[in-house]
Amino acid sequence: MEPITTLAHNKISDFIRPYIGQLFPGCIVGCANSHQKYTFAMGTQDGLVPMEESSLFDIASVTKAFLNVLTLKVIPGDELGQKIGDIIEMRGKDRDKLTVKHLITFGAEFGDAIKLSQIKDRGELIHLVHNSDLVVPPGSTYRYTNVTSMLLSFFLQKKFSVTFEELLLRELLNPLRLTETHFSPKINLPGISVVPTEKSIPRGVIQDESARLLNDPVGSAGLFSSVSDLLSFGQSFLGDNTYLPKEVIKKMHISQFENAAVSFGLGMGLRHQNECDLCNEDGSPIIVLKKNGFSGVHFCVLPENDFCFVVFGNLCYHARPNGEGRDQFSLFHKKLLRLLYENRGELI
Repeated sequence: MEPITTLAHNKISDFIRPYIGQLFPGCIVGCANSHQKYTFAMGTQDGLVPMEESSLFDIASVTKAFLNVLTLKVIPGDELGQKIGDIIEMRGKDRDKLTVKHLITFGAEFGDAIKLSQIKDRGELIHLVHNSDLVVPPGSTYRYTNVTSMLLSFFLQKKFSVTFEELLLRELLNPLRLTETHFSPKINLPGISVVPTEKSIPRGVIQDESARLLNDPVGSAGLFSSVSDLLSFGQSFLGDNTYLPKEVIKKMHISQFENAAVSFGLGMGLRHQNECDLCNEDGSPIIVLKKNGFSGVHFCVLPENDFCFVVFGNLCYHARPNGEGRDQFSLFHKKLLRLLYENRGELI
């Protein structure tokens, strides 16, 4: 891509530059409307290797967005009440009440006894995902956990008699032409650069402990992708030819839980959270659907405003940040989203 020298691009560069080396070694940023994309990279991957727009990134929990959108595509809305136990065998208190909708909205609380990052045995991990008790009946509360996404991907595999990776490729990645999104990144191919996460983890190895232990593609984490592909994924919610029916997209910002600490809508796990104080001309808040990944990925879609946004900030290199570091990155993301949105007319 030819260097961009617009005034708007310079504003973005000037905003990001002070964070390079202070918050992360480098980042990749992109935004798009339904027809065009804007992307650029700044800084380095690790203090040495330049960050590139084409670099692949471990998108961590943004994998859940792909899982839930896939689910809404292959299971009709009037079948979201199907019980998980009809397809896969489970044991545990209130497990017989779990439905597809409970899982895509994180409406099941499995309890604090499950610490997936501390489990070292694959068999124990699979057993816990299938058999742990629910603290309260499903749908009573919201609880964000990898267990729900793992269980949902196991359900899809059994229901459609195909591996989760094959189903995702057939029903979502291929139709949207997301050719740079993989569970196993092509790290040995010319021109492909995989951004490292933690210094102790080799490039191209999944950062999430439970997804890595499972050693099979799963819906909770493990996808590697590019900014361009994530923007294409975001564009599938925009314009006239959306991947999901428009009536489904319109329901995604409606909270499923009255007692939730956050407003969590249907599908994708994306929050309706006007955290950037973005408003329409009439003063009404703009719907911002979003999903974050622990490795330093923020993915946002503004479906009613023809805009989507991605930032890859190499936040975990060379070590995982503390709470203060993550909070600082969230604030960076909010300010950057607002800046890109306000200058979208010149950028895209």
